Amino acid sequence: MDPNVRTVLQILIFAVLYLILFIILLPSLIRLLDQTTGKIAYGVLVAGGVGVALRLRQLSQRI
Repeated sequence: MDPNVRTVLQILIFAVLYLILFIILLPSLIRLLDQTTGKIAYGVLVAGGVGVALRLRQLSQRI
């Protein structure tokens, strides 16, 4: 298998797992958004999602 395709598949799998994690954690985070820790946790999850999206965009341009 081409190394670029393998990398893209790995990142896609990671992105799907990250999305599932975000959906699982979202209900409990909504209750915590009034607190500082909830805002920090939500910010970390959103920043991670943006990072995954940028990595997917970079890999798609390479193929």
